[in-house]
Amino acid sequence: MKKELKDILVPVDFEQASILAVEYAFELAKLINCNIHLLYVIRKLDFISEALRSSDELVKITESAKQKLEELALKYKKESSVNFYTKIERGKVYEKVAETAESIKARIIVLGDNHCFKTGNKTLGSNSMQIISTAKCPVFITKSKKFELLKNILVPIDLSTEVSKQISSAIAYGKNYDAKIHLVSVVIGGILSKKSRIFKKLKQIQKTLSDNGIVCTSKLYDFTSDAIPYKNVLNYAEEIKADSLLLMTHQEKRNDNYIGAFAHNIMNESTIPVISLTACATSESDNFLTDAIDPFGLFSKTK
Repeated sequence: MKKELKDILVPVDFEQASILAVEYAFELAKLINCNIHLLYVIRKLDFISEALRSSDELVKITESAKQKLEELALKYKKESSVNFYTKIERGKVYEKVAETAESIKARIIVLGDNHCFKTGNKTLGSNSMQIISTAKCPVFITKSKKFELLKNILVPIDLSTEVSKQISSAIAYGKNYDAKIHLVSVVIGGILSKKSRIFKKLKQIQKTLSDNGIVCTSKLYDFTSDAIPYKNVLNYAEEIKADSLLLMTHQEKRNDNYIGAFAHNIMNESTIPVISLTACATSESDNFLTDAIDPFGLFSKTK
């Protein structure tokens, strides 16, 4: 029998964004009865700096991080029965996050976005992008201090085959958290919106979600020469007061960890949390597909 995923992983560097990520994880854990694992990674330096690093220095760094992690965990343990576990690793951050997520069978990784506390450059760092692009479970990217979690989810839709995985995850979130799902897309090209393939796809998906007991709406933006699709999505998120975005980051057919420009821009510029999914990060929804009502065969390629 497949092990039920009951753990949340939070990489912590003690910056403000990662502390906020712990708060988000705590709120999520109370909703879905999960354990929380706090991970601190001691980064390896360049070859020369690493060679000059003394064992005493590493011991001090390790002890200091251990104390901070335990203090952070204790703060939340006093407020509820959520279990906290702490771990310290040494190496490349994204590699140790991936290894730990795999070892604990993480349900989700909650990742702090440092740039939501800074002005200027909004681009996610290289470690964050590596974690997002290689994760085998969903990655929840925090953006603000708003904790109305997973009740009003916006799902950008396209015509790729991976949309079936995205929608199966939307059903899982809808059923797990009693969330309302909002579908959105943009017509690409000069065709009338109601004659487009994406219009038909949106209506099929909306009916499938509704048949599965999910409250769902859909919005299709017409093509204009100056349209910027990801901007339409972000503006719509603000308009409907969405509390999160459910986003496929790249296509399954690619062999690399490429993240498309649309997903990249959404993750960088969104002011609300983004739940990013790689093609293999939809295992949470597997149990829901067996009994899902699928009038249009949307999930036929995922079974």
